[in-house]
Amino acid sequence: MKLSKKFILLISLLILSGCTSKYQLKINGNKFEETITTFIYDGDREADLYDGIESGNRIDAYIDRDVYPFFENYDKVYKKKILKTSDYEKVTLNYHYKDTEYKNSNAVNLCFENRNFNIEKDYYDINLTGYFYCLYNNENLYIEIETSNKVIKNNADEKNGNKYIWHINQTNYKDVDIKMQVNKKSKYSKLYAFLTISIIILVLVVIILLALKKVKKSNRF
Repeated sequence: MKLSKKFILLISLLILSGCTSKYQLKINGNKFEETITTFIYDGDREADLYDGIESGNRIDAYIDRDVYPFFENYDKVYKKKILKTSDYEKVTLNYHYKDTEYKNSNAVNLCFENRNFNIEKDYYDINLTGYFYCLYNNENLYIEIETSNKVIKNNADEKNGNKYIWHINQTNYKDVDIKMQVNKKSKYSKLYAFLTISIIILVLVVIILLALKKVKKSNRF
């Protein structure tokens, strides 16, 4: 249990230790890409953490450790990038899941009280509700789902193109409600199929015309 509490603390830190942080999920067809971005300022890095259970854990010690994308599975690690400036460090975690793997996302399982990710026949059903455990301090978190798939239903706070955005802060973290249904196929899949078939037909027509032209030319002699 002590180990799991440390993992909760770590993922919480890396999701929400800066002024504004973002959890981004990109859905393209059946591919799920998770990216967590946060800013660690000098004052944050030098401070000790306290989660009501353990204290005295330096933030910098956690930033430098591996972070695991799968819940209760430590075989894989997030791809991590750290951009350092004179004022802050930008920490970015990234991992690509198969659609059948996403329900085991560490961030989703540790941060949301109720999490349901169901793969239906034709669509993905995402429901994240209840208490959000990873909001520390007076921070703002953006949950952003970006998809080229057709969106059937959503209750996003705002929409920007194909990006659906929810805000989590001190006013709503005790009763988060994120719902989305996304078609399994990209909305561009039919267009790609049409273009592919069109190109194949065009190439065949060109080949046939060139062949006929060659035959006519040879018959002249």
